[in-house]
Amino acid sequence: MSLFAAGWLIIIALHYFAMTLSRGLIPPVVFSSVSWPIGTGVTAIGIVLLWCRTRWLGRLSCVTVAIAIAVFVASTQWSRVYVTTWYSLHRTDFAAVARLVNDGTLSSSPRDGYAGPKLPPDLRYLSVMESASRIGGKEGQSVWFLPTLTGIPDCAIGYAYFTGDPTKYEYHPDRNLDSNDYLDGYGCAVFPTIELGDGWWWVDRP
Repeated sequence: MSLFAAGWLIIIALHYFAMTLSRGLIPPVVFSSVSWPIGTGVTAIGIVLLWCRTRWLGRLSCVTVAIAIAVFVASTQWSRVYVTTWYSLHRTDFAAVARLVNDGTLSSSPRDGYAGPKLPPDLRYLSVMESASRIGGKEGQSVWFLPTLTGIPDCAIGYAYFTGDPTKYEYHPDRNLDSNDYLDGYGCAVFPTIELGDGWWWVDRP
């Protein structure tokens, strides 16, 4: 049972941390895909061991639990779970970044490049670039971006802090977009998709 539990916990962990593990080098789906052979293997081993030690009820219980966990893992939107829980666990540090924006400490200049200015050392873990990028700003507001996942070589998704109204950047599939209607996620159009609170949103491709 310990082997069985450990195997399925590995599966859940691979799904949850897929974006963190990929770091833009490997598509997150790879980690979730390779987890399923692990689950199949530990379930098969568990059934074999139970076959030798228990009656049919124990074997049936093993299969039933494995199916229930598999359905849970497959039906859960892990990217959303990761996005919201990561923000909740590090809310204080996200608030610190917001304060840097609001008091003018965090400001961009041409020499920073598209990645933007470096964050303070204790906040750099919030961005894979260790910096914050100003990716939007109109009608007096600004949008600061902390990329979580970057592509090779372009495109990024992650957390964004809005000093104004984020609805100005809502995605409308029936509307022709110009550069003022979307956020520039390092070469890809991204939009606010998940509201996290305190001006923070998850921005992603539609």
